[in-house]
Amino acid sequence: MTDPAWPPPHQPPPQQPPHQPPPQPPGIQPQYATPAPPVDRWQGPQAILYGLGAGMAIYLLAYIATVAFTFAEPSRGERGVAALAASFVSGGIATGVVLVASIVLMAIRRTRIFGAGMVISIALGVLCGGGVCTALVVGTAG
Repeated sequence: MTDPAWPPPHQPPPQQPPHQPPPQPPGIQPQYATPAPPVDRWQGPQAILYGLGAGMAIYLLAYIATVAFTFAEPSRGERGVAALAASFVSGGIATGVVLVASIVLMAIRRTRIFGAGMVISIALGVLCGGGVCTALVVGTAG
């Protein structure tokens, strides 16, 4: 008892209509993917370098103030002590300013990376300003 119609003849799959989006209610536009907005300089990959530069600029101003204070007074033989004191005071003020500014900037989402760059500049400012720059000012104050 074999069935002459077995196996069934090959038939192509039925044609499907092309995909159409579901109908939208009147007044609603379909949403399409929009390109990403451009990255601004506060959030881009160079923002950390900008923060680092801003923090180091504050330390540079403190160093210039130290040099100006040290060499503005007439030489009395105690210029080295005055230079050392001026270096610690201006370095401490600069560190405080950069620390407060970086905390405020890191609390704001838009400027968080810039603030992280300023935090890195604290370490560099303390190492460079507290070491090499202070030694140069005190050494030349004689």
